[in-house]
This record gives sequence, C-alpha cells and structure tokens, in this order.
Amino acid sequence: PRMIWQFQELGYEVDIDFNGRTGEKPVRWWYYDQEKRKELYTLISHIFKLRNDHYLYTNSGSFPDFGNTKPDEFGNLDPLNVPRYMKFDIGGGKYAMLVANLDPRNANNYTAGFPVGGNWYRYNGDPLVDGTTIIASGSMPLDSSEVFLLTNFPLLDCNQVTKLIDSTIPNTLRGAVDCAMSGDTIYFEYPIEGNNITLTSPLVINKDLVIMADSDQEITIDGSLVTGQAIVIPAGVDVEMIGIKLQCNDASCLEVSGELTIKNMTLSKTSP
Repeated sequence: PRMIWQFQELGYEVDIDFNGRTGEKPVRWWYYDQEKRKELYTLISHIFKLRNDHYLYTNSGSFPDFGNTKPDEFGNLDPLNVPRYMKFDIGGGKYAMLVANLDPRNANNYTAGFPVGGNWYRYNGDPLVDGTTIIASGSMPLDSSEVFLLTNFPLLDCNQVTKLIDSTIPNTLRGAVDCAMSGDTIYFEYPIEGNNITLTSPLVINKDLVIMADSDQEITIDGSLVTGQAIVIPAGVDVEMIGIKLQCNDASCLEVSGELTIKNMTLSKTSP
C-alpha cells in the first residue's frame, strides 16, 4: 500500500459519508484491544517493513507479477472464489508474495504456485503463525478472507521480539535468546509494548547479550509463575538488561553466576 488513512490499518468501518465526506469521523481507540484488528495491524506493519527494507518493483523477467489483481483486457476480474496474488523478485535470490482469499464466506485454494521452491515464511499478523514455514507447492488452502504475506527469507530479525507467548518459536523472547549470536542485542517491537511476557519456566541466558527496551515501551518480564529462579545467567556470561521491568515472587528469581549489568531496570514483587 502507498497510503492508508487513520485506523484503516485496524479495519476502520465508519462510512466515508458519515458527517460528510470530509467531516470529522469518530475515533476508535478500542480497536487496539480487539484480537483480529490487532492481527490486521501487525500484518500491515509486516507489509510496510517489507516495502521499507526491500525494493519490490525491480523489473526482472516476469516480475513484478501483479497476477489477477487487475482486470483483463476486457475489464473482467476473476470471481471472489479465485484468490488474488502478487509476486515480487527482490534480488539476491529473495522473493515475496501476497495472496488473499477475498471470499468472505468460503475457503478456497490458491493455485498459482510459488516463484521458487523450498521453505517459505508466512505472516498474517497472528503471533502463532508469523514466521512459521511451509513448503512451496502448486497450491495453498486459504480460509475465508484469509491473507498471507509470504517470503522465502525471514522477514523479521531473529533477535527482534514481537510475540508475548513463552515459547521457542521465532520472535519470542526465548526464541530470540536461543537464536541470537553472542554479542547481539535483543530488542522489542509492536505489538508487545505495554504488555507482560510471562515466563512459564526458567529463562537461561547462556551467551553474552544485551536485552534492551526503550523506556516508553514498558516491557515487563513476569517470572511469578516460575518456582525458584526465573532468569539464570551462568558463569562466564555477561548480560546487560536495559529498560526492562522484572516482576517476580521475590528477589531470588534472579540467579547470576556470571555478570549482569542493569540500566533503568525495575524489579518488583508480585502482589500476594
């Protein structure tokens, strides 16, 4: 997309003629609290990241391929039960696709294939789906109104935390610690600002890392569900934590045998 108006990234549905086409429209701040709207917001942010980080419109052979997103020479469009698609050659062996089932009631199969084979990464704004992979094939099932951004390379850096769940899947805190190289910085991005990452088992940080949140992000790591130490730093490991709020049952939730440097960090006890 080249431009979106306020709240369109959250599915704003107030008619354009409400209060006149150029009249003031109602503000829908609560959209951010609705799961499906947050997924749409995150999907749009992924599309913008792809657009900002990579040039999509290099002419290379048959690319860019806008597929069936525009009318044919007679002005006809495919019916709603035929998913739309666009394909891009970014260069350097990197490709991207957008596929969308515009049918609001029925599931349909996308059958226009992939530019290249191998693993493709899926993004639709759902934290359980974003960054997971599928094998390229001739078709892909799509639920009603389902949209995917697909890339044959990871769109998000592995040390970028965008998911609240405590898991080793890509772009969780635990996943970022696992995949980061010694000396890397782990950082946080939407949609986790102002939220808690609740640990369900000890987080062992076994490499030199900086874990950094901006002060206005209000990132809290909650270790209150962990019996004993929630965060463990073994001997010989140097960790720096910046701007993090750590919430635990008591101060013993930190086990530091190595080195821990803290800046703008808050440690609080869970209320009984």
